[in-house]
Amino acid sequence: MPSYAIARIAKLKKSNLSGSGAHTLRERDTPNANPEKQNIRVIDPEPHKSLSELVLDKISRHPQKRKIRSDAVYCVEFVLSASPEYFRPNNPNEGGYSLQNRVEPWIDASKNWLLKRYGDSIVLGIVHGDEMSHHFHAYFVPLDKDGQLRCKHFFGSRQKLQDFQDSYWNAVKHLGLERGIKGSLSKHIDIKDFYRTVEEGKDLEITSLNQTQIANKAADRDRAVQKKLEMEATAQRLALENQALQQQLQNLLIQNRQLHERLKKQEQKNKDLPLDSVAWHLGFIEDNQRWQRHGSIITINDSGFCDLTSNNKNGSSAIELVMHANNCKLDSALAWLGDQFGEEGMVRSLSANTNQLSQIVAQTSSFKPFSPPQPVLSNWQLVRDYLIKQQRLDRKIVTALYTKGWLYASRQSNAVFIMRQMPTNTDSNSTCTEKVTGAILYNIKAKQSPYFEYAQGTKRSQGLFYFNFGGQPDHEIKKVFLCKTPVDALSWATSQMQVQKPKFRIMYLVVDSLLSLPLIFLRNMPKLIANYGNDKAGVELAQNIKKMLPQTDIIKPVSKQKSHMQTDDLEL
Repeated sequence: MPSYAIARIAKLKKSNLSGSGAHTLRERDTPNANPEKQNIRVIDPEPHKSLSELVLDKISRHPQKRKIRSDAVYCVEFVLSASPEYFRPNNPNEGGYSLQNRVEPWIDASKNWLLKRYGDSIVLGIVHGDEMSHHFHAYFVPLDKDGQLRCKHFFGSRQKLQDFQDSYWNAVKHLGLERGIKGSLSKHIDIKDFYRTVEEGKDLEITSLNQTQIANKAADRDRAVQKKLEMEATAQRLALENQALQQQLQNLLIQNRQLHERLKKQEQKNKDLPLDSVAWHLGFIEDNQRWQRHGSIITINDSGFCDLTSNNKNGSSAIELVMHANNCKLDSALAWLGDQFGEEGMVRSLSANTNQLSQIVAQTSSFKPFSPPQPVLSNWQLVRDYLIKQQRLDRKIVTALYTKGWLYASRQSNAVFIMRQMPTNTDSNSTCTEKVTGAILYNIKAKQSPYFEYAQGTKRSQGLFYFNFGGQPDHEIKKVFLCKTPVDALSWATSQMQVQKPKFRIMYLVVDSLLSLPLIFLRNMPKLIANYGNDKAGVELAQNIKKMLPQTDIIKPVSKQKSHMQTDDLEL
């Protein structure tokens, strides 16, 4: 028959302390106790004090934030034990068994558990061995981590009581003790009723039983049978409850996952377009956490954007950023968002800023679709000489791009590099390549070093600057050089011309961000070469491209040298 671990509690008010202490310390007569057997004081830091003194002294060391109620629980009495058969000596079925071999390990395990779990809040612990079964009385003062008297914090729910019993069983299960059934329908019999039953029948012999006593014995048997039926009913009920709870848990998990997905979608719909993505589409170029375009410098963080070159003009929404950057009104900003992000993106930004629309005011011109800067023939010689003489680019390549209309000079003497839609496949003669989507401006008259920027209205996600060279115009592209700027692309083509015109078709493609990387076009390309310099940003960009396109080789920049080729014809 299995032996079970037993752990019960009794909540003691201030008026209960003296009586409980007198019983535990044997300061009053206990009829069912054997005075010849000794009790053991296991935890007794101040043996000269009564239980009341120990408890009240413990509480007084911690000032209470509130007055202690008259009906408050001052102390919790733990009664730890095991089934009577666990302590029954001279069991013939257990070789070498002795009572001492059972009691001492049980006392040590119980004491260690008390001190580990409750520390010095246990003010007294005594093992009674003078009654029918050994049991451990321990007194716990329920002070929380802040020193406040709070019994409910420890034992305020059925679950906390179960955790208490689970914890004790885990501490003694190595002794062979089992845990009782959780949620059992059985009820604890008061100790007085138990002792009365023992006293009434302990000395009776079977031949001495009268009819009344025989009836009582039969009633005891009926109670045992009823006990067995109760345990079976408890086990069956718990099994059904557990099955129902498991199903309920699965349903809740599914509902929670569905709710999380719906909330995530709703949150995404209600969330404004990311400002860094909007800035990228506007043509801003990020450099050391600052975004630059046409002389403007803005910063972007979680709270919005700030223009450092326009009296710290700031805003928090994508609409405000577009209105500020494009110098346009609300309707034009919404039209631009719809053009760049589609109707869904425009509606998303509009929905996220409904409450702010009345505060968005502008006194500027309307948005206009992209139109490339007008070429100015009189400025071309200046731009051409700068590219050939100072940048040491091949004259033939520069002239061929100019002839195609992909490179020319603007009214401000900027070098204008035309961005076009990418071909739908590796066929360099794809008809869609003539669609102009934007322009990259190279300011050769900058006071400091020349710099690149995107022309206003450029659709960065819809086109790139590129050109093909080598082989025959109708040949498929076999290799793509990826560069950060148009001048870098021309420099690579120049270095190739100085060696020998390649026999196969090569594309030189300007990609300055992963956002503009044409994955679909490049995915099946046999060979990719990435040239982004040795600075941190360039190295990181090249490495990220290689992660996305493993056929990529990363190489260092080439030095710019004058081309010695003198021919004027070049088929791009």
